[in-house]
Amino acid sequence: MDGLPTDAFGTGREGLEAVKKVPYSLVLLDIMLPDLNGLQILKEIKSNPQTKALPVVLLMNLSQDTVIKEGFELGAEGYLIKSSYTPSQ
Repeated sequence: MDGLPTDAFGTGREGLEAVKKVPYSLVLLDIMLPDLNGLQILKEIKSNPQTKALPVVLLMNLSQDTVIKEGFELGAEGYLIKSSYTPSQ
């Protein structure tokens, strides 16, 4: 992201551990990850008193109404459909 400090992680576990240690302003959380799924990570973020106020936006490939609904129920602030955007956007 242009002008904003960012971190990226290859697995959900790496990202989840970082969220517990670094005071991020926002998490962009992919649903499809190689180890944990994004909803599992969202649930852990929102159940931890230290991270529950952290805004989380879900990233997904398709508009999946049940996943979107569950994400909002777990505390996501929003979602983006990855195929609707280019990396530069």
